[in-house]
Amino acid sequence: MCEGKRHCSAAGTVSTTKSELIFDGWEPRNYKTKSGWQAAFRRVENGEGLSATVEVRRLRRLESTGTKYEAVSHYGLYHISQTRPVKKTPLNLARHDYFRAFAQRADRQRYIRWTKGAWVTEEDGLRYWDDTLDDWGWRTYTRWLPKQLVVDHVRGKEIVGVFGAESSSYLLIDLDLHGSPLTLFLRRLSVLLDALHGKYGCHFQVSNTNSGGVHLILFFGRPSPLSTRRKWVISLLEKLQLAHPHCNFFRPENRKLNIEIFPSPTNPHRLPLARERTMLLDKPLELVEYRGRKVQDVVSYLNWLNDPKRTYMAKDDVYRYVVERLNVTSWSSLSTRKSDLPDGPQAVVSSMAGPTNVTSTTPTTDQPIFLKNKTRWAIVSFWLHGEIGHFRHLNAAILITLRALRAEGVEKERAVELLTGYVEALPNEEISSRLGDLPAVVRDINRAADRVWLEAAGNNVSGQKWQAVVDHWGKVGFLVSDKSTWTIGKKALEVVVDCDEIEFNEDERSLVIKELAPVLVGNKQANKKEKQDEVISAVAYFLRYVRCCDREIPRNALPVILSGFNLKLGNHVKQAKFLRLLTEWEWIYVRADYYCPLVHGGKAPKGRARAYGIGPAMAGKFGLPSVNTEQEGILDLYSVSHFLWDGKIDGISDLDDQIFETCQPWPT
Repeated sequence: MCEGKRHCSAAGTVSTTKSELIFDGWEPRNYKTKSGWQAAFRRVENGEGLSATVEVRRLRRLESTGTKYEAVSHYGLYHISQTRPVKKTPLNLARHDYFRAFAQRADRQRYIRWTKGAWVTEEDGLRYWDDTLDDWGWRTYTRWLPKQLVVDHVRGKEIVGVFGAESSSYLLIDLDLHGSPLTLFLRRLSVLLDALHGKYGCHFQVSNTNSGGVHLILFFGRPSPLSTRRKWVISLLEKLQLAHPHCNFFRPENRKLNIEIFPSPTNPHRLPLARERTMLLDKPLELVEYRGRKVQDVVSYLNWLNDPKRTYMAKDDVYRYVVERLNVTSWSSLSTRKSDLPDGPQAVVSSMAGPTNVTSTTPTTDQPIFLKNKTRWAIVSFWLHGEIGHFRHLNAAILITLRALRAEGVEKERAVELLTGYVEALPNEEISSRLGDLPAVVRDINRAADRVWLEAAGNNVSGQKWQAVVDHWGKVGFLVSDKSTWTIGKKALEVVVDCDEIEFNEDERSLVIKELAPVLVGNKQANKKEKQDEVISAVAYFLRYVRCCDREIPRNALPVILSGFNLKLGNHVKQAKFLRLLTEWEWIYVRADYYCPLVHGGKAPKGRARAYGIGPAMAGKFGLPSVNTEQEGILDLYSVSHFLWDGKIDGISDLDDQIFETCQPWPT
């Protein structure tokens, strides 16, 4: 029921301070909460009411003000006579051991849970969580973590994460692919496999499909202070850094960790045995059937953890299993030079790279290249930032870029000249060892260009699909032949607003003041004349911006676009309502929208931006004819891309899954 010394007064009240519990009188030995009896393998009988209530008083301190206050909590207790014993089966024993190993020593006062919903702010400033909104993500709960929620996690009904506390019986190394080059990720994985495989109960958790990385879990069994365990693993990583400096486990400027270690008191992590994940033990842990559903095999998992003579899945098999499920789509066999490949078990590298007897480095058109939803991202990442990313090889980048240039209408000689310049300007010479022999690379570019332009002469389906993609890139201002259009970030929406000023009539001003001003500045401020004028000026400027912008406008771009006005637009709910109201009033319309899963099937992509145009209600102010606000069809709906504001590339998607005649996913 309570931690530390537990004493109750005759009235059944526990008095507590921050450090210890104080009592005088008796202690109820045969009373527990429901979860307490569950931990003792007893169950409260149906229909039984509370036998006692304990009131716990804790003295707390508000750090922001320095004031102290008394927090009161109540716990309902049941007597042992109200319970019956529960048979100890392998399943409930395993669930109990899982909870003790991974959740009991975590911070029980808060946790995270994967759920749908979003924070909504009312007009009066009241903020609440609306769980009816179909917006999935992690939510942090500052409440007691119940054991049943952890059991539901194992059963696949929930996905739960925890924060670290004072001690732990395990460590988790999060090796993340997002935001780092593929070669760096694979080198880190290879080095950590060599150092940890077969030791410290090391096993792995990886997503079944489109994995963004892998969790390396070190299970020690006995709990120890978390700070001590973290110091130990940091010391281990420091030794690995000295032996393998190319892994960059630490940032050179401040020696801080470049990878995440859990448990952490500040950052939560997903618990093992999450749904849609696979545990790699002595072999991939298979699902079992429980009440008609396939769920994680917690019994086999705990048996493996508790077995002192446990065996481990072969190192090469682990490496291969993780690599095959990474969300990296261009496992091309266009080049097989080992200097172009990341470090790792050679058997695995060979299987990824293709036949070892292939010596030609000339791009060929009969090899599968799969860049679903990533082509524009891959082009910019490779040539502008020097990141191998999804192309995997220099020749793959050459081939795809030439196809895009050909579809853009660039002459073959000009395309070769442009691509030669891109090669010379590559910021990362480690992408390929062949960069030291530029004439040889230029010869490869010429041979690849001959093949690509020969393909175009055949008027094949692949060329038609490429043409559709490149046409839609042009609509959003992206040209493969012009690097100045490659900026993915804040500069992508730098628009010259040079159209004439517009004036609103009284009805339009009243509409903005009544419905939009409270959203942007709050109800009280919306009554002030200067704030009303500020909102009206901001709306007028935004309409002029839309008139002059031929690209998408992400919702989260509004704070930057309207940065010249004293408005608070950081909240995504405000941003969404701002655009929704203007659309409902027909002041703007959605010129190109993202792919709609409800209409066209499939999974909804996150963060996809829309392109807007001036709506019929405002067309006259800009001297525009009658506006057709119907969208242009599925190609527009599917080709809009997304711009982030931290300068990183993410979520850029086009009609790329349709552009390759020979495209097939890498076999798994």
